[in-house]
Amino acid sequence: MMRFLFIAVLAASAVLAAGGQPQAAGERPPRISAKDVPPSNAAELAAEESAEKRFQQVADQAHAAMKKTREAGGDWRGASRLLMQAAAAAQAEDFDEAIGLAQRARAEAEAGYRAATARKQGLPQTKGAAAP
Repeated sequence: MMRFLFIAVLAASAVLAAGGQPQAAGERPPRISAKDVPPSNAAELAAEESAEKRFQQVADQAHAAMKKTREAGGDWRGASRLLMQAAAAAQAEDFDEAIGLAQRARAEAEAGYRAATARKQGLPQTKGAAAP
């Protein structure tokens, strides 16, 4: 008897938690689509998604540049630190900062690659542009 009462109370609380309307078996709650979002929010969501995609592209480019640098026998420690900071900024949804840090990480890794190839060829290492 107590078990039945417990199950009845549990079922009633589940119905109340679902908004007071019992759902039929197998019925799903309505889905929210982009059409249901007001226009200003839809534009903000689209901009945020594109910023997130842009960050991911730049981060992938930075990872590729770092891999290329390591394969050439060089390493630019600042690039990995910058990329970790970029990931933290992206986690906090500050994509402008994250993109900037990822771009700096890519530039640092590319500079490391240039330095590693110059070292292998016995050329003097220069900062910035290649030697004439």
